[in-house]
Amino acid sequence: MVVALILVPAVAAGVVHAADLQPAAANDSGEDAPVNEIAHLSLTGDTSEGLTNQSVDAASAVSIGRSDATARLEDYATAERLNRTNETVAVLNETVADLEARVGALEADQRSTWMRYANGTTGSQEFARDAAYLQARAARLDGRLSRVEGLASRYGAPSQNERIDRLQRRILGHTGPVREQALAAMAGERSSLDLYVAGSENGTVLASIDGSEYVRDAYRTDRQQSPPREISSNAEAFNRFQELYPVAFARSGATTIQGVDGNETYLFLKQLSGYGSLLSYLDGNTRDAFHEVQRRDLETLDQPASETATANGTRLVVNRSYTGGPLRIATYDADTGNATPRPVRVGDRQLDPDGDGISWTLMPPGTQVDVTATTANGSVSVTVEPLDLTPVNASG
Repeated sequence: MVVALILVPAVAAGVVHAADLQPAAANDSGEDAPVNEIAHLSLTGDTSEGLTNQSVDAASAVSIGRSDATARLEDYATAERLNRTNETVAVLNETVADLEARVGALEADQRSTWMRYANGTTGSQEFARDAAYLQARAARLDGRLSRVEGLASRYGAPSQNERIDRLQRRILGHTGPVREQALAAMAGERSSLDLYVAGSENGTVLASIDGSEYVRDAYRTDRQQSPPREISSNAEAFNRFQELYPVAFARSGATTIQGVDGNETYLFLKQLSGYGSLLSYLDGNTRDAFHEVQRRDLETLDQPASETATANGTRLVVNRSYTGGPLRIATYDADTGNATPRPVRVGDRQLDPDGDGISWTLMPPGTQVDVTATTANGSVSVTVEPLDLTPVNASG
């Protein structure tokens, strides 16, 4: 895959995948960036959304493991065929054609998954499970494409690389860190995971809180199209990313822009100093962002909008967020002001605060949610409305 770079300031060159993005280290930048002001890729049209939990699913994990093993055997068989024949071009053509069909099937299954959820045929838990399945399939295909690309170079058939690059571009939005987390929970490789999931006819959003980090992954297929190309240089992409993400662009931190797949796709990686990071893919044909991963460091997250109440010796403070965003809940002794852990309920979900009396959860869908802390003398409650999310606007 040919990669061109603009680095502002310079960082190491190379292709960055969504699942590989690491959060920026926190610092004392002093910059204000409220949780909802940085633009986020969002869905339009009829959309279903909800909160769910992904835990171990042994049957699914076994099925995925068998598919992974089958893929390795198929790669081995391809390598053996190439070793035993002079018709290497024909073998590679056949192999890439098979992978093209599989990528097409992956896309069709993803559209079907989104549609079933958007129209209410399936629920949030099944949608999260299906997203994990699709993650496994996409990662398996991406790995096979990379290995076949290596074989094509080894056997002197670089003409296959352009086809492979196109397929890898089509897979970009099918993988992401939240789906990886869900897959790991399904396989029992990590603890269970609370998820926000949303789906429409042409896209999906998944979000999670993983330890001290909030992660949000969004993908829109309708913002990917075939040529004619509207952006054909890193400089044009640089200007377009500034239009799409003005608040993120203005924040301090290293900025990377890369053209990939013959400059049909541009990658924007912004380290948001003391706050997190933003990774976005821009389609050079539509001029729009189509896949995005945003990470936030919960310890340094700026959330100025709050709802507070005091009753029965406890002060409850809830920092508002957008739907699916990170919701901070804190309880204090009303007389001393000291942090005091209290059991907290958000809607119908029970949370256990840490020793500092702080709980983090995902803002549930709906126009408002009741948050209640229980004390020995009674309870204290506030009603919280979601913040408006700043959308990444499309062209036109």
